[in-house]
Amino acid sequence: MPTSDSCRPELPKQPQRPLRGFTLLEVLVVLAVLSLLAALAAPQLYRTYQSVTARGERDAIVAQLAALSLRAQALGVAFVLSADSVARVLPDGQPLIALPSGWQLSTERPIRFNFVGMCSGGTVRLRSPSGEQFEIGLDAPACEVRPAATVAGRL
Repeated sequence: MPTSDSCRPELPKQPQRPLRGFTLLEVLVVLAVLSLLAALAAPQLYRTYQSVTARGERDAIVAQLAALSLRAQALGVAFVLSADSVARVLPDGQPLIALPSGWQLSTERPIRFNFVGMCSGGTVRLRSPSGEQFEIGLDAPACEVRPAATVAGRL
């Protein structure tokens, strides 16, 4: 026999769980803060990337300069390093110095390498695509590389 609702024993009430999730306003505030942080950090991150890339390219050029006397000796050829002869192809099929895109190389005076690997010495000036300049010294007679110095100011 059916009983009415008023006669049924009361069941203990389940505690209501709090709602989970975020309101639209909270999500928008978090997105605005993240956008602001990204706008502040992105330019510095890009400048850091460019600096690291330029340093790696410069170091690769310095390594090529340091190896020139060994190349002259190994190939048994004499050559001259100057702004005009950088792209000259040696008997090994490689250019004298392979400059990355945008880099420029100049010398105060032509630096002569003889076939036994000795050189006349001099200063090489590198200019990066951003305009920063570096001076690298090659000390005679073995053409040992002096550390690169940054030339003051950008040209």
